[in-house]
Amino acid sequence: MPNTPKQLISPASEQTHMQQAIQALHMAQITDDYQKVVSKLAGELYDDVCLVFPGHLQMLYLLTHVRRRQVWNAVIAADETQEILGHDKKGIVALRHALLKQKSTQLLQDAYGEVPNSFEALLGRLGNVAQHYDTYRDLFELARNGDPKLRKQLLQEKPLKAELVKRLAGLPARLRSVKFAKGFECETQIKRFVDFLGAWEDMDMPEKAELDERLYKAIHHGGGVSEAIRQIYIRLPFPEQTVPNCEKVKFLENGCALEDAAKRYDNCLATLVPQAVRGETQFYEWKGRAHAIVAIKKKRGHWEIDEIKLRKNREPAPEFADTIQRHFKQYGVGEHIQFSQLIEKFLSPSAFEFDECDLFDPDAQVDFEYLLNAA
Repeated sequence: MPNTPKQLISPASEQTHMQQAIQALHMAQITDDYQKVVSKLAGELYDDVCLVFPGHLQMLYLLTHVRRRQVWNAVIAADETQEILGHDKKGIVALRHALLKQKSTQLLQDAYGEVPNSFEALLGRLGNVAQHYDTYRDLFELARNGDPKLRKQLLQEKPLKAELVKRLAGLPARLRSVKFAKGFECETQIKRFVDFLGAWEDMDMPEKAELDERLYKAIHHGGGVSEAIRQIYIRLPFPEQTVPNCEKVKFLENGCALEDAAKRYDNCLATLVPQAVRGETQFYEWKGRAHAIVAIKKKRGHWEIDEIKLRKNREPAPEFADTIQRHFKQYGVGEHIQFSQLIEKFLSPSAFEFDECDLFDPDAQVDFEYLLNAA
């Protein structure tokens, strides 16, 4: 029945043709060229596949249905099987007979223990090629320990990519979400996120339960993860203040305080939260008869007033600025004037420019080879 469309062949007829083809194999002039195809299909499991199906027995691996073959791959990748391969010749023969005769469910149970129904279904979504050993082990853990929602998400993936399995396995169980895992650009990003989660678990801060719940909901219900993390960030306490609070001065102690001040003063304070978290700058609100924001920075090892700003970034009157400076000097801010500062007032911007030798002067004799070697 040459050139007959497959959909027009009855199942019984197709089975008959398959049996005829198998029976005719012994008359074919078989070479080992097909083993190149086996090596592609077996991927990183190829060496172990060759142990289980040596020589021309690899035809069994090649001709087996892809879903059944992925079950075999999962069995070969299992820790129980790895203990047999390479050490127990009788065990390898018994394993081959089991792969050929036992049902898939029984094979998986023997290799992994109690197996959820979804595991076999998920194996069938891995595509034609065998995956890395860890992919099968990770997928089993996801199928066994994942909640129904995660299993449903995984079953909708066609094909189910090994990279996604690896990312999900790397996340804490309660934060596993297919959409969220796909959002990472690379392994480095997901490692950083896991490191962040580990540090977050150890942190004790106000509103932690609410912030944790917000992060969990963002991961599982439609995004907003960056905003959830930002809400944690702006609540981090800034490093210890230099100038103590009093009736006139209030230290802006975290990002929330900076954002609140930014709204009241109509300025860009909210964008400076990272500087304050890192301890590069400290921000204070002056609350005397007139109000202002005072920013101090550490320069040359000492705190100095960097800026004093009124609402909408207006400059304060000189007398007002002097009042603030005198108060801050009581706590060592701007008190230290170093000799280097006095010298710098007399130096022009070009004082340290290299202008003694013009490299583009045709009369200048410059040994460029020496310069390159020196560099």
